[in-house]
Amino acid sequence: TPGGGGGSGSPATAIPSPPSSFSSSSSFSGHHRAFQHIKENDYSLQWFCRCATLCNEAQLEIPPGTDGTKFTRLGEPTEAALLVLVEKLGCSDDTLNSRFLQCPGRTPQLPMPF
Repeated sequence: TPGGGGGSGSPATAIPSPPSSFSSSSSFSGHHRAFQHIKENDYSLQWFCRCATLCNEAQLEIPPGTDGTKFTRLGEPTEAALLVLVEKLGCSDDTLNSRFLQCPGRTPQLPMPF
């Protein structure tokens, strides 16, 4: 189910990863076609992207004077690589953060962070 994070959904999609730096210009391919977005019924990959984005303290910055395709990382390399992966899969950080991050009026007494 979409909210359950697993179960009877479709099997996870295997996506070979091309070697690259922290660049948003390369893409992933499978079955000889580029993946622009996550399949609607690929719940495992959707949940992975949510977790990889929201449970992440790294930041990617575009250096001044560049064309916007190269990033500099702040934080752990693995966490930065996860952010790049999620971006290349077509699920940007802003999209998830606007839906799932803590609301501004949250108090410490509230048990749920979302």
